[in-house]
Amino acid sequence: MPVPPLRALVIGTGSIGRRHIDNLRDIDPATHFVLLRDGAREDDYSRGLGADVVGTIADALAATPTLAVLANPSDRHAEVLVPLLEAGVATFVEKPIVIAADDVRRLETLSGAAPTQVGCVLRFLPSLRRAKSWIDAGRLGRVVRAGFEVGQYLPDWRPAQDYRRSYSADRQRGGGVVLDLVHEIDLACWLLGDELALVGACGGTLSHLEITSEDVAALLLQTLEGAPATIQLDYVSRMPVRRLSIVGDLGTVTWDLRRRELILATDAGIEERIEDGFDVGPAYVEAMRELVEAVTTGAPTSLPLEAGLAATRLAIAANAHLRDGATA
Repeated sequence: MPVPPLRALVIGTGSIGRRHIDNLRDIDPATHFVLLRDGAREDDYSRGLGADVVGTIADALAATPTLAVLANPSDRHAEVLVPLLEAGVATFVEKPIVIAADDVRRLETLSGAAPTQVGCVLRFLPSLRRAKSWIDAGRLGRVVRAGFEVGQYLPDWRPAQDYRRSYSADRQRGGGVVLDLVHEIDLACWLLGDELALVGACGGTLSHLEITSEDVAALLLQTLEGAPATIQLDYVSRMPVRRLSIVGDLGTVTWDLRRRELILATDAGIEERIEDGFDVGPAYVEAMRELVEAVTTGAPTSLPLEAGLAATRLAIAANAHLRDGATA
């Protein structure tokens, strides 16, 4: 029996939303799109896509989508994610999932209500999956410390857009390095274990950038076994950086996205050096393909909501510490 074409509800058609639309069209060229927009506003893009446009989540659900993609501002995720999950709609949700502790608690009650995939797509890079396989196989021995670092000058991220008007610049919309760059926190949870505890955080709006959100932060986490893990995040680095190192008593892994290099070193020296598996574009496709397969075959996804919330909790707690010294 032929599988009917996908009906994809997309909420948010900025650059990341359009990337997901392109990926869905590659996965299933017959995909029909429904766009949820304020005022059911049509434009050349929606007409070119042949999409239906609706103005409310109720109308979106009435369109009986096969799956949904949340690529709208993070401060508005919860208002649509909750009804989608309550209706059992498979959902791809961009990071950060939500920006408030109360919303995390609401979503915890809906875990497993529908297939989900969280957009922390670095987990899908073959190079990082190779690193995780080494860790899981015990090639590092007991992990004793880890470090994660990411930084890039915010005005260079989206050169066609005034950075001062971006969500990254706006604390109220979920901007700031901790939530915006939650990929690194998610990688720490994935590689070191979801039981990471927040020990402390420092940072703030420290540069000349004209933003209300934090442009620099350093987090100190601790694994269940007591190993420290540091996460350094910034919007300021003129030389973009994204790298990590994990040190064990038998070996060390280093990974550098910009240099496209993964190394495993042991007492025998450099045992393995990997220089492929660093392209982020295919990782987005693989993450979306998993969600489509979850809908059509019932297969699990690699990063369902309950797994993605681990990093979200840590990020929200770190922001609370940065902003008022409280815990979320």
